[in-house]
Amino acid sequence: MLKRLIADIEERFHPSGIRAHVLMYGDKVQVGYFDPQAKKMHSYTKEQQLPPDDIVESGKPILQLNVDDSLTSPEAALATAKEQCQTKFPWQITEQFVIVLQNPGVPQYTITGISRSLQALVVVIDATTGHVVEATSAPLAGYDRHR
Repeated sequence: MLKRLIADIEERFHPSGIRAHVLMYGDKVQVGYFDPQAKKMHSYTKEQQLPPDDIVESGKPILQLNVDDSLTSPEAALATAKEQCQTKFPWQITEQFVIVLQNPGVPQYTITGISRSLQALVVVIDATTGHVVEATSAPLAGYDRHR
């Protein structure tokens, strides 16, 4: 399904630059293409091209994402992330997740869930093997419950 959606976007919009990431949340999917000359990220949904974003230099290269290298499906990665959250953070109830597929050297899913107590639960999964790389928990965006 993901490969077909990417093919449809590329056939319809003919994006330039390198495919850098796929962002999935709920039933929405957005594919990002990095233009190294303009230093901009161009993102597309199946319906539209979104306004480009400027890229802040991080010192790390943005690598091409080849979806064929991702042997683990987004659905399997999400199931693994949910299981990891229930095992490692059982007191954190999380129902909403955002999935990012990117290539920081090896294709990986970064799956972030927000708990009811405003904790960000982040599970990183190697997309080639399906194995969990790390699972962490931190307050959401500097949220301080004591304010």
